[in-house]
Amino acid sequence: MKLLTLILLGIIAWLVNRLIFITRAYRDDLSDLRYQLEQLKSSPAAASATTPAISTDKVNINTANKTRLQTLPGIGAVTAQRIIEARPFTTLDELTRVEGFKDDQLDRLRAQMCL
Repeated sequence: MKLLTLILLGIIAWLVNRLIFITRAYRDDLSDLRYQLEQLKSSPAAASATTPAISTDKVNINTANKTRLQTLPGIGAVTAQRIIEARPFTTLDELTRVEGFKDDQLDRLRAQMCL
């Protein structure tokens, strides 16, 4: 009975930890969106300047912010945050150590990323 209780407490602690991580990631994204909205409200002319354009430049995974990382296909807020937290990278192959980043993603995105 005690063993079962300890296992359940461990699972609950892990779930709470994941929930905290995801909540922080979404809170940061919400802050970014609020900031962008305030910029648009303060200057209608800035609307065209702040609209993200499709870039042909490679994304530097060691220096890009979360918003820039999210321009990569298949990279959402949570994975972008995990990439930031796992820095620095010395090779692109090290991205596979990031939770949620798969080998096939690396193969598809390699041409769009740099160090």
